[in-house]
Amino acid sequence: MLHSSHIQRLQTLLGDDALNVDPDMLTAYSKDWSSVPAQLPLAVVKPRNSAQVAKFMQYCHKHAINIVIQGGRTGLCGGATPQRNEVVLSLERMNHIVSVDEKAMTMTVEAGATLEQVQNKALGYGLDFPLDLSARGNCTIGGNAATNAGGNRVIKFGMMRDLVLGIEAVLPDGNIVGGLNSMMKNNAGFDLKHLFIGSEGSLGIITQLVLKLVPRSDESVVVLCAATCLDNLILLLSKLRRENAQNLSAFEVMWADYFDAVIDIQQLARKPFAANYAIYALVEFQGQDKAALQTMSETLLGEAIEQGLVEDVIIAQSLQDNADIWAIREAIAELLSRVKPFIAFDISMPISDMQDFVNTSRQRVADKYPKARYFAFGHLGDGNLHLTISYPHPEQLHAIEDEVLKIAGKMGASISGEHGIGVVKKDFLKYSRSDSEIALMKAMKNMMDPNNILNVGRVLNI
Repeated sequence: MLHSSHIQRLQTLLGDDALNVDPDMLTAYSKDWSSVPAQLPLAVVKPRNSAQVAKFMQYCHKHAINIVIQGGRTGLCGGATPQRNEVVLSLERMNHIVSVDEKAMTMTVEAGATLEQVQNKALGYGLDFPLDLSARGNCTIGGNAATNAGGNRVIKFGMMRDLVLGIEAVLPDGNIVGGLNSMMKNNAGFDLKHLFIGSEGSLGIITQLVLKLVPRSDESVVVLCAATCLDNLILLLSKLRRENAQNLSAFEVMWADYFDAVIDIQQLARKPFAANYAIYALVEFQGQDKAALQTMSETLLGEAIEQGLVEDVIIAQSLQDNADIWAIREAIAELLSRVKPFIAFDISMPISDMQDFVNTSRQRVADKYPKARYFAFGHLGDGNLHLTISYPHPEQLHAIEDEVLKIAGKMGASISGEHGIGVVKKDFLKYSRSDSEIALMKAMKNMMDPNNILNVGRVLNI
């Protein structure tokens, strides 16, 4: 519990404006984007720098005060939703771009900076930070690292883990691990940043990062394809990788259930295609020469039509066209707001297994839960399938989730490709990790957080 004496001491330690217990203000920090029920935190602490984070954690470690870390609260697994008797540690004030090294193409940032803020800063130097998510305006770069975010361009640039050179983190006992390495190569002992990337804040608090930037691609062409089956889109992906891998930056698939739903939501003046199809793909090419990209995309997609891989194609002719096509894929947030209650799945598997999984899980859900609505889409280029299943009886969502993830486990899939585990999926971790792997994770948690105060009950049942 957070007694009044704790509040007074923390205000003295951090400053009066760093800690707030006003119930009206606490409501804004009571929930993330997941379906986990809101819970008012005991207080919200907003440090301004790593030193304040360290002082705060030292105090909490000494007095056994439970902490939940928050960035932009855009997670779908409940990791940032407070549990009972927790204090929120919000990094929103630690949102500065510390420096940009234009020659080395690196950027040092505080963890509370938004992804969009980082992207825009890089663009000002003629560079790009290539991680991209539809939540870019809200999600924070520290949260992206803590969950090892993926997004739309993993096919070309990899996961967040591939884009981080160095990390500074505060341990649960308040010690600072300063690893702001900016070099591509550094094999001097263990690479400690990987303890924190993807560990969802359970082992430490990421406070600063050194990011890897890439040359800016000034031009892009986006294509919307319609096909009769996923197998044909897999062949299309293989063709594009073989013949133009250097320009291929995204390959997103949308089954008809998702595609038709978001088209209805957007209330377009006319549907993109005159006919209805079983599945669609959004393909993006990036480069420096717009005319060359346009010619190349027209040639490759024309060949794909002749080869029977796609039935129809829309090739964007302007930046507005690009945005309009991407808006279909990124309408998931609006869809989720309209189909509550729901479960959001994030499953990774070999692309050759994807259609079998969709067929099997869709049929299993339809047989046992006929009122359920099933929406499927994903990042085909990196084997990451996203499902949303909406069902009017929230008390049965956990059972539906178990049904679907059990199928994933039997097929050797991962129950989380990029969203993480949080509190929503921790009971299902056994479907993707062995007993010995989970035991090692628990041993690491116990070693680094012996008082078990940091993001308790996320990822692991401890």
